[in-house]
Amino acid sequence: MDGWRLARSTEAQSSQTGASSRGKFWRQKKLWRFMAFTIILVNLRSIFRHLDATLPKYMVREFGPQVAKGAVMSINSAMIIFLVPPLSAYSAKINNFDAIMLGAYITSSSVFVLAFDTSYMACVVFVIILSIGEALWSPRLYDYTITVAPHGQEGAFMAMATAPLFLSTLPVGYLSGTLLEMYCPAQGERHSKTMWLIIGLITATSPVLLTVTKRWIREPIS
Repeated sequence: MDGWRLARSTEAQSSQTGASSRGKFWRQKKLWRFMAFTIILVNLRSIFRHLDATLPKYMVREFGPQVAKGAVMSINSAMIIFLVPPLSAYSAKINNFDAIMLGAYITSSSVFVLAFDTSYMACVVFVIILSIGEALWSPRLYDYTITVAPHGQEGAFMAMATAPLFLSTLPVGYLSGTLLEMYCPAQGERHSKTMWLIIGLITATSPVLLTVTKRWIREPIS
């Protein structure tokens, strides 16, 4: 009987300790600042859904079914492989947050190439600029996450850092279909530049918001 009471007491204490730890976790100001940071990045990460979903259909409808859309999209993977090591070394002295913000501006600016020109070469330039920005900010995002995460909570912070990619999947898929139907239909008059301008303005909100909130987000957790 005494052993049973001791086991119940130990279990209750463990439960209270766990509840207390969870409560402390969600009360951290650092956590909420980091969550705001990841939410701001949602629109930036959405550009990769447009790369997969919007760009191929746009190229087929504008340039015909024989267009080498796969070759254009493969530029991104090839550039990331070769650019990440030298860019990481070159930008090592730049603060993680500033490197992310700079890369975000470069990535978001890539969309405006298609807002000004409808050509196969514009698609190539779009992917090249996007990849340069990604090679700069993407690796630093993981460094930044590990740096700001409290000891023992790195896994939770890493999960939040990847959340924007999943958060953007559903709305971007719907937005992509809507914009293609409105501005780049399979049949009829097209206004593809307007479509890419809208996408570019949405994507640009991420680096702009990082700049506006920089003092609140970065300084307390640097």
